[in-house]
Amino acid sequence: MHADGGLYDISVILEKTSKGIKLNEDKKVDLFISIGKTYSFIIQESSYNTTNYKDNIMLKVKTFYDEIEDFVYDQNNSKITFKMPFTWDLDYVSQIVNLHEELIIPKSYIPLSTVSSFTVL
Repeated sequence: MHADGGLYDISVILEKTSKGIKLNEDKKVDLFISIGKTYSFIIQESSYNTTNYKDNIMLKVKTFYDEIEDFVYDQNNSKITFKMPFTWDLDYVSQIVNLHEELIIPKSYIPLSTVSSFTVL
């Protein structure tokens, strides 16, 4: 089974006839699972390496809720921006404790290896 990243509602029926479970009647349980999806973005390093070719650097964003759109890396300001549309429906939001996004940057990429903090807007 292949699933896109996001929050999934899985319904399970615990049957009273199941071995190892003592129930007076069947019980339906709703479980919520968050599956991550990784988006890869290749940027071209502005400085030249020793062979005078520009290096391609792969930055990744792992999201657990929605798709990543409009990814932009501004090398001059060491600024990464992207959009993640989010369903603000109260039924959906009430199931989420926090939004979880991961930004994966290679340690070898010097311009971002010295950044000590990130600001999310």
